[in-house]
Amino acid sequence: VDVELLRTRMGERARELAGALAAGMGARHAARTFSVDVSADAHGHGAHLVAGLALEYGLLPLVATKADLEHVGEADRRATLVDHERTSDAASRAVYGFHDPNARVTVSFSSKVAYVKRVAAGHGVSYGYDWIAEEPTTLGLVPLGYADAIPRRVAGRGEVVVGGERRPIIVRVAMDQVVIDLQDQEAWIGMPVSVFGSEPRDIHLREWASWSGLEPQAFVAAFGPRIVRRERHAE
Repeated sequence: VDVELLRTRMGERARELAGALAAGMGARHAARTFSVDVSADAHGHGAHLVAGLALEYGLLPLVATKADLEHVGEADRRATLVDHERTSDAASRAVYGFHDPNARVTVSFSSKVAYVKRVAAGHGVSYGYDWIAEEPTTLGLVPLGYADAIPRRVAGRGEVVVGGERRPIIVRVAMDQVVIDLQDQEAWIGMPVSVFGSEPRDIHLREWASWSGLEPQAFVAAFGPRIVRRERHAE
């Protein structure tokens, strides 16, 4: 989670709020207008983190349901508003980078290669040997599956980035793993795998949303409990 980018966007909304108040907008209306929709991603970024930052910048955190309050820190819970209707507000979600296909998202998703195997032409992979190698190639196992927010429907469509190169997910998405075709790329166990992110060679979250048929905020909100969240601060 890119905390510094979150802070930058919170600051932008805080300045917009101050401008609206100076122009005569009522305090209650302004607070709701320039609020931050924590339920847009209660799990992916961590609602406790986002709600805390919102309050730090004088912004009102919103959640969709009372159940979402469980993901907000206890100290922030009393200041968070439950309002189902407000969670459709696109401007609120701009904080996360969900509003613009070209915007940097504030969260990235990565893993590592868990296993590498060279296979010959004709080698079958996955359930019922769904995928058959047409020529000799190198396959990599990545320990992420549908229990970790990788939708099953991306099989044969989705890609990840390994060593700066896009590599396709070639077989059905299992509960806790996917197989990628590394072709003739040199690879090793522990090699970083980028699912999506904001770096120049990363796949944008919008592409994953198109492959899965999910909105970006719904995609990241499905992050499973096995995913380790790390906060990235400016050095």
